[in-house]
Amino acid sequence: MNNFKLITSIIPALTETEKSILSKSIRVQSKKAGILDKLYQLLVDKGIDDLTVVKVKLYGKDDKFTSDSFRKACDRFLVHLFNAICNIDAFIQDRKMISDAYFNRKLIRGKLDLIHSLKLKRISSNDLLQLILPLEKICEEYELLEELIILKKEIYVLYELVGKKNDRKKSELELVQVSKFLSDQIISDLYVNRLITFVQHSSIDNKSLIVDLENAVKKVGEMESRGSLNTIEFNYLMLKLQYYHFIENFQEAEYVVEDLIKLVNDNKSVRYFYRITQNYMNLSYTQLFLGKYQDAYDNSMKAKTVVLNSVSTNNLYREGAIFPLIYLNKLKEADELLEDILSSGYIGNGVEEFSKRKLMHA
Repeated sequence: MNNFKLITSIIPALTETEKSILSKSIRVQSKKAGILDKLYQLLVDKGIDDLTVVKVKLYGKDDKFTSDSFRKACDRFLVHLFNAICNIDAFIQDRKMISDAYFNRKLIRGKLDLIHSLKLKRISSNDLLQLILPLEKICEEYELLEELIILKKEIYVLYELVGKKNDRKKSELELVQVSKFLSDQIISDLYVNRLITFVQHSSIDNKSLIVDLENAVKKVGEMESRGSLNTIEFNYLMLKLQYYHFIENFQEAEYVVEDLIKLVNDNKSVRYFYRITQNYMNLSYTQLFLGKYQDAYDNSMKAKTVVLNSVSTNNLYREGAIFPLIYLNKLKEADELLEDILSSGYIGNGVEEFSKRKLMHA
């Protein structure tokens, strides 16, 4: 029943637009809309995620025959679910909930598919070039380097085909430069994953990472000095922040987070909603160590106001307000906030998170 587990893990993150398109897709396109529509009501409208309960409500019993029918129903349901998530109309309707960089990346990837299809239609090189050049500009603005390289390879060939040899030579140099930038970006991402993402739950008492962090800050700092990519500067500052946290220099860490906030707020290439939220939470946690409890609470509230679709992600950032409230002796508010977080059950809390938060609440 892996598809059932996959379906129930996706549903809490669906937007209202996606839910509407999913429901319409089931009713209009499916030959067996009855079962799938009922499954939609159970999983989406009622939020039931217990396998046995759902099967009994669908078929009146739970046996080998119903298990096979249910598996097939889940297979069909999953197709409709994926189509709803990938629906471009839903994506555009939910525009305000999506950061500019992510929105443009998805649109560019759709355009890349279109370009590959148009090449098979043998349209003229000049027409194809006019379609691609505006996309190149968007990729440069948002530092979408993987997509930019694909486009620049196409442009490089097209310039030759239309007889623009000087532009082709310039394009060749640009392609090489972007490839170097992408290499730096990937390496800096690997440092962030290895030294931040994969160890984010480690205690700062684990000093074994300090030497690695020092080396990473130096190497990514060299990359940052070679070019003007905001994505690499972001990774550089994140590594510096982690370093200052591990050596417990929270004053310097506060300065770094303030730089991160400015960088993300001022540059659309790195302005993702989750990063805005992450920055304010990092500032809140840092100020907690500095004894700036009111500032820590205020910044946790700023993190909470950012648009996020996931209940579990929202709960993670809401949890950040609890400790400042405790230190401010606002125990009732802390208790009410924690109760609200726990009320979303396992939809909004992972198994370990739920246990930890239950312990905090006790």
